[in-house]
Amino acid sequence: MVAHVPVALSQDHDSVMVAGHKMFEMYSKLPFYAKMFAGAGFPLTSDNMVSEDFVDNMIISGNEDTVAKSLNKLLASGLDELMVNLVPIVDEKYEQTQLIHLIGQL
Repeated sequence: MVAHVPVALSQDHDSVMVAGHKMFEMYSKLPFYAKMFAGAGFPLTSDNMVSEDFVDNMIISGNEDTVAKSLNKLLASGLDELMVNLVPIVDEKYEQTQLIHLIGQL
């Protein structure tokens, strides 16, 4: 089993929420995804956007130790592979380099 995991290397919750809403905005406009999100317990908000709770549950965020622990926990749960993508917050190139190094150490 493969899981797609968005990761933000940031402890700034507000910035992660802004970036997450931006990332998931297009999905909220597609009925298939809206139905799937609602079925998973995350209905769209009254203005047809994903909720804060959805973004908070979908994105792994925090410092490198926190993110590594979360990714290791997912791998230990029986997943075969993780498809990790960066949710850039401040400096995409730097954060991408940090995430690559973090993944290489797992």
